[in-house]
Amino acid sequence: MIKKYIGALYIIVLFLFLLGYFITASRFEKNGLEYFFLTILSIISCCLLLLYIYKPIIFGLPIWIMFSYFIIAYYLKFYWLVFNPDFAFQRFYLLPQIIDSEEILINTYRIVTYSFVGFCTIAWVFLVKIKTRKIELLFQRINSNKIIYWRQLNLFIFPLVFILIFFSNYLMYSKNIAIMGAKSVYLPFRLSGITFYIATAIIPGILLLLLWVNYQKKSKIYFILSICFLILHALIQTLLRSSKGVIISLLILVFFMLMIKRVSFSKSKLFLFCISTLLIFIFYPIMGTYRWIRVANPKAGLFSGISKAIMILTSNSDGGFRNIFVNTFNSMFHRLTGVESLMMIIAKDFKPLGIGALKIFPIFGGHGLAKIFTLEVEGIPEYIITSSATSFLGWFYMVGGHWFAIFGPIFFISIIWIVWLWILKANLKCKPIVLILYLSMLVGLILDGCLDTIFHWGSLSAILVIIFCELLLRTLGNESLISDNFKYFKRRVE
Repeated sequence: MIKKYIGALYIIVLFLFLLGYFITASRFEKNGLEYFFLTILSIISCCLLLLYIYKPIIFGLPIWIMFSYFIIAYYLKFYWLVFNPDFAFQRFYLLPQIIDSEEILINTYRIVTYSFVGFCTIAWVFLVKIKTRKIELLFQRINSNKIIYWRQLNLFIFPLVFILIFFSNYLMYSKNIAIMGAKSVYLPFRLSGITFYIATAIIPGILLLLLWVNYQKKSKIYFILSICFLILHALIQTLLRSSKGVIISLLILVFFMLMIKRVSFSKSKLFLFCISTLLIFIFYPIMGTYRWIRVANPKAGLFSGISKAIMILTSNSDGGFRNIFVNTFNSMFHRLTGVESLMMIIAKDFKPLGIGALKIFPIFGGHGLAKIFTLEVEGIPEYIITSSATSFLGWFYMVGGHWFAIFGPIFFISIIWIVWLWILKANLKCKPIVLILYLSMLVGLILDGCLDTIFHWGSLSAILVIIFCELLLRTLGNESLISDNFKYFKRRVE
């Protein structure tokens, strides 16, 4: 199906780069020739990688996720910020002044381009080496449905998930755990952290298992019930934590599941997707305002806070509900942390940490590179409860400087690709769950660039979910095992 749209895709990419170049070229008086050369190099690299988009997209998802991130968060955002400096002011008050410097702009674009060229080249090599037939065989094994004894799984997992949802959300509500923008709450025996990771990692992972099993077995009742549990948990978490990203994160997990299952989108499914997107667009800025209402008054009622947030947004100007959509677009575009953070790091002339970067990892007792970025690059005082993101390339730049920002992503995608292939070939019963969690982890890492968080409790929680799901499928979900045990028990009784 993708072959029908390859021509249109090339046109869109060429239009993006050429339009971006023409609307920003006037800003590069001293470095105009280099800017032109870098643009041509970006176009060639992009087209080279797109030559192999005809292969099953699901196989190259890690590559296409990073490719999309580069295009939107770096190139598109660079062109838009340079063309419209007023938009930069919404992100950081010094960013408009930074954009006025041609030297900073060309240095930023140079790093982005060379990094993108390296990524496209190594990704092209990865896609060339694998034949389409082998890809089809790999995913036929994933979608095999011979061993799932789904009724026993449902009877066991649904009560378990209900108990986990009830107790974790009740504890978060009663103790104000993990409210965005508020101080962290500490409980004895690390209960706050355990509760947080149960709610944000373990419960979604188990619900994914339910969704996959019931969709695979075409059980409409249990599948709808699984969707209801997922939506309920997402809404509760959104309200309790004042978080804008919870629902989007869970929708990303569901989207990856549908991709791996190769679900075809009918008109009804497409309509449902459009309605869901519209609701998210409406809900997203409301939650941003609701967050600050709760930070100012933690004891404020959940629903009264939502009502107040809606009133504030719709009464800001004559735009009414139009403001909600404008604020959503601005907020989501800024949420894709990319070129603006790299610009600020370059403008600050930040000295790379080098070997000292080991101290930033939580495993060594560090607080992460995002904290250093917030304090030293943005200059936000420590007493203000906030944490900005370094961006993907910004993280590499702060660790190893200019050259590490260029070659670091090549090393990163190589490791990601090797692990991805290993998962595809591994003898795992819960392989779809592993793939989905792996892709969501990748999105989280490149979205903010906080690569040091990979060695943290969130990763351990994901591993525990995988082990738990694998044990369920090899024991309770193994039809032949249950049948053998039943026959053995029957013989003993006789």
